[in-house]
Amino acid sequence: MARPKKNFSLKNIHEQSGLAKSVLEPRPKISITQVTNIAADAKAVLEAVRQVMLEPFPRKLPPELTVNQVADLCEMTKSEFRSAEISIDSTRGTIKEGDNFKSYTLEETIELIGLIGKLPPLPIKKQGKVIAIASYKGGVGKTTISVSLAQALTLRGLKVLFIDLDPQGSATTLFGISPEIEVQYQETIMPFIYQDEPDLKYAVQSTYWHNLDLIPASSEVLGAEYVLPAQASLEGYEFWDQLNRGIKPLREQYDAIVLDTSPSLGYLTQNAMAVADGILTPCPLEALDFASLTQFFGVFTEISSLLPGYFEKKQFDFMGVVINKAKLERDDFTTGNIIKSWIKNSFKEYLWDVIIPDSKIPKDSTSQLKTVYDLSYD
Repeated sequence: MARPKKNFSLKNIHEQSGLAKSVLEPRPKISITQVTNIAADAKAVLEAVRQVMLEPFPRKLPPELTVNQVADLCEMTKSEFRSAEISIDSTRGTIKEGDNFKSYTLEETIELIGLIGKLPPLPIKKQGKVIAIASYKGGVGKTTISVSLAQALTLRGLKVLFIDLDPQGSATTLFGISPEIEVQYQETIMPFIYQDEPDLKYAVQSTYWHNLDLIPASSEVLGAEYVLPAQASLEGYEFWDQLNRGIKPLREQYDAIVLDTSPSLGYLTQNAMAVADGILTPCPLEALDFASLTQFFGVFTEISSLLPGYFEKKQFDFMGVVINKAKLERDDFTTGNIIKSWIKNSFKEYLWDVIIPDSKIPKDSTSQLKTVYDLSYD
């Protein structure tokens, strides 16, 4: 059978992108001073964008929810929700001028979910569970999923702490805080990493989201990748257990502690994996992302086996691979569905049924420095 004729060539691709031509083009040398200026300019532009996106300046406000949204979160129809409200004599919600229906504050929504929602009952209060969102590769949606998960857990009635362990501070940005401008060294995990603080309680701060607190990050957190191995030479010091010691007293105060890690298996991510009760790893339906996910588990297993006593004793409550940015495809032989079969064959029961589609909503939210819960839609 003759191969189908292609209407492009590799040369055409390079010419159209202009990338190869640009790489080979002679250019003046660039000094570190110039790179510093580039960084300063980019930082100024990002802050200008942030000021426009975050309303009201300079902090985010929690969303107000419609009747439909609150009913949906309670897992009820609108009529069921109204009847349930009447049954408890609720006075929550207000009708604003020009509106025909009530709107609810985030705090009112969480209260109503707890009072009349059809959600399964929460487990008996024990020590808070630590959930690490980890990946070996950037761009898989790790940070978006971690912040959205933390917010979703509060909507289930849980009190949640979010710890940003990524020096890029992308999660901190989604909370309405500029990592490089507003986050000081003493507000990050670093004083604890340097052992100037006994635990991480000093760094906890409230956020715009009810029942969701934050330990923010900035580029200062990158220092942990140098401090932890340097301290590893100290007698009796277990570098992989440092974060566990910092989080331990916070388990009494929170139902869940969500960790957003950097896209690596560096010393800080190893700490996150060691302290975690559960691990989630997002994976888009791309061949490179699948390959990276496979490497991630392989390298993690190798590292764990080198930590004295860890590999033998550690048990996770759960470990889940979550397909993210999935395009809805009916044909079983499309690239996405083929890669999905690879993931399923590789991770079997650890591939969760939850599939996050590639939709307009998450794209809109991140482009506005918001989460999916911040957007105004019904």
